[in-house]
Amino acid sequence: MKIMYIAIAFFLVGLLGYAPYKAYGTIDTVTNVVVTGKEIKRNGQTSDRYLIATRTQNGSVEVFENTDAWLNGKFASSDMNAIIAEGDMCTFTVNGWRVPLFSMYRNILETDCSR
Repeated sequence: MKIMYIAIAFFLVGLLGYAPYKAYGTIDTVTNVVVTGKEIKRNGQTSDRYLIATRTQNGSVEVFENTDAWLNGKFASSDMNAIIAEGDMCTFTVNGWRVPLFSMYRNILETDCSR
């Protein structure tokens, strides 16, 4: 029984350490990407997850997510998603990491797009 409590304690400490690190981890600026596609992942109970596919000038591709980020002060991901259109040339301020194993994408915090 004692081992179970220790395991739960390690899990909670890891979780509590991960949340701020995910929210404030790495903040980067991604410039001159062309939006090549958009998709909405409906959750049904909480907010939707918007996926934005992009291509850089050198041909590499990356998919970003556009979700609310409370710890970063971003609450209007639906409004941001309405602004971003396929074919736009954008500069994104993003945070987080791309971890394919867990279907994690870098989250768009701010955007500046032109058609």
